[in-house]
Amino acid sequence: MTKWWEILYEKRFRDRAEWSIPEDSQVKAQTGYVITATGLKPPAEILDLGAGTGRHVAHLAGRGYRAIGMEYSEVLVKKGLELSPGINLFAGDMKNLDDKSKHDAITFFDTSFGIFTDRENEDMLARSFNALRSGGWLAIDYMNPDFWKEKTAAMTTNNYRVKGDRFVRRYRYDECTFRLTDSGTYTSPDGASETYPDQVLALYPLDRLEAMLREAGFVSLSWHGSVGYDYPDDLRPLSSESAFALCAARKP
Repeated sequence: MTKWWEILYEKRFRDRAEWSIPEDSQVKAQTGYVITATGLKPPAEILDLGAGTGRHVAHLAGRGYRAIGMEYSEVLVKKGLELSPGINLFAGDMKNLDDKSKHDAITFFDTSFGIFTDRENEDMLARSFNALRSGGWLAIDYMNPDFWKEKTAAMTTNNYRVKGDRFVRRYRYDECTFRLTDSGTYTSPDGASETYPDQVLALYPLDRLEAMLREAGFVSLSWHGSVGYDYPDDLRPLSSESAFALCAARKP
């Protein structure tokens, strides 16, 4: 059966190809925050899971890191290699991550973590632990549940694909299942509407995610937060005003 992530991210890419540019300011901020939180120096080897078109991979490689990206969609991988020739980006299912290669860090950017069932998400943390070298880091760039569960107003983007159109996103958080459902509706300039597949992400409360990480074997957990929707240049404490959270955890 087709899963929502098998079609949604390709569709978003086709709508807004400019989101895949490696030098995007958001990419610089996200990667910089991870580097600051972990203290990793070039040429550390960093594996990015759910890498999309490899924009984080390209940016990290440009800073001297040995960056590798794994992405489920062959469409996004093909485009990523066109956008950034020579980057180490390949098609693969992160649920099949093995421990044959050992990395200095593994990263989940944007909405790459939490798309599976609870058991599969726990397994992803265990697989990530096994694929790290001793002393290696796991960094999860995470939508902060304390922020998004209060996000009841619709978010509207005008001129989403073409001038005169509108894209509306609505969020619903279920505190029983810890799932955030992101529903999108596109309206073209002529008034025709199109409903997007729902994005359903596990946004675990921080204590629950911390317990999952410790069960997988991680130590030295630290939490940092964005300022609103933006990651600043220096590390900030996580608060309910942080749209995004960064969790950094180390393998002993």
